Amino acid sequence: MGGEAIYYAPSALLTGKFQIHYSENLSFGLLYEYFLSEFRDFYTHNYYLVGEHINRSFNETMIIKTTPLVFLVEYSPATTPYKTYVGGGPGISFDDIYWNEEVISNLPGDRRHSSIIYDDTHISPVIKLYLGVLLNFDKKDEKDFLGALHFEMSINYIFRSLKIYENLNEQFVKPQEEFNQRYFVLPFYLSLSAGISFNLFHRLK
Repeated sequence: MGGEAIYYAPSALLTGKFQIHYSENLSFGLLYEYFLSEFRDFYTHNYYLVGEHINRSFNETMIIKTTPLVFLVEYSPATTPYKTYVGGGPGISFDDIYWNEEVISNLPGDRRHSSIIYDDTHISPVIKLYLGVLLNFDKKDEKDFLGALHFEMSINYIFRSLKIYENLNEQFVKPQEEFNQRYFVLPFYLSLSAGISFNLFHRLK
């Protein structure tokens, strides 16, 4: 809208993954993630209108909650206790997008006013690709509930196309054509994660 982001706060990525081993090298699973992003910016526009000095200040806040559910296929080229693996798959992302704009203006009856520009929930396709290292605990046994340590790097692409400016049309005498177009909002993110796996179907003693 004319300003530059002065604040961006990503949250920790919370991940849960359920897998079933099909063979020594191949497994299938489901992955659930939750990721929160918050953007803020503040800027001022100054101009003259019929000899009057007009001053508008804008305070923007956008909060995006991203919750993908992904079907995974994972392959490991080795069968040793310490091994690398690659994986990925398609899924859907349940997303909440909220955009609030505060406007301070010295123009009486200004069409540009404070409002919630966007507040909606969307379901969007997502693709995830990742690479990781698995470190099994020493003396691994089928009776053990603890599985292994995992370290992963992943990229997630969300096909989240929104008419995010559409509600601004009423605040302009001549709305811009771009307000009715779709835009990809935070379409991808990179993540580094560490975790512990558990053997839910471990053999009891």
